Amino acid sequence: MRSVGLLATRCVLGGYLAAHGSQKLLGVFGGPGLEATVAGFEKMGMRPARAMALLARAGERAAGC
Repeated sequence: MRSVGLLATRCVLGGYLAAHGSQKLLGVFGGPGLEATVAGFEKMGMRPARAMALLARAGERAAGC
């Protein structure tokens, strides 16, 4: 029974991470999209901002799976 509870928890939390990553890159679920994320990363001083935004999105998407 414990395994089922852990699986359910992982699926719910993974779904949140995947949705958050999709907001950053695709602008779905009311998210800013890639260009706004890149602008935000540039404002924070991350260089190269586009690559960092794509890496952040990929990490959140992969962690959500």
